[in-house]
Amino acid sequence: MVSSRRVKSDGPSKVAGVTLLDNFLPAYDFRERHHAFVNAYATRAARALRQLSPAALPLMQMLMAIRSIPSRLSGRGGWAPDSRRSVLEEFGEAGFLTLAEDDREIVVRRIGQFWKLAGGETPQIPDPQAFVTFRRAGFVKVATNFLIRAWDPGPREVSTETRIAAMDGASRLKFAVYRAVIRPGSRLGRREWLGAIKRSGERD
Repeated sequence: MVSSRRVKSDGPSKVAGVTLLDNFLPAYDFRERHHAFVNAYATRAARALRQLSPAALPLMQMLMAIRSIPSRLSGRGGWAPDSRRSVLEEFGEAGFLTLAEDDREIVVRRIGQFWKLAGGETPQIPDPQAFVTFRRAGFVKVATNFLIRAWDPGPREVSTETRIAAMDGASRLKFAVYRAVIRPGSRLGRREWLGAIKRSGERD
């Protein structure tokens, strides 16, 4: 675990308790968290999270397709959802690789220059420790978790939290501008995702 390097720009530094996410990005500049309550056993909520198909998320598919237009035009490919894979597997195809997971939490990560139309450079990070120690200027580190918390008796909270840490002041400013543009759509997409998990878990 690394020590905090800065004060985050918004939101509390942690939700209640310690998560796997805290091990990889405890200090950050930006944060986004959403949650939903699922009236189902934790195993059902976890199955819904891990097996959800992209077909259940039409809004997210549309937003990702729009975002990938510059990459397609530059010949670098783009969002091409496959109904035979889960949404989490699709995230892996898009470059968000798994950092850690257990029976209640999954953490994925990516390092990039998201403000560039075609996506910019994506450094190759071979292992979780390389992600923790990455400090190269001109990039931001992104870590996102999907977490299931249980209340007994009671519903299960399924949440997703994204933390972003900029490696220098210029990257922080560029990402802040980019975030202001994409944040409304990003929020809607995450809420759609959580809503689909809720429906799937309760239906099962």
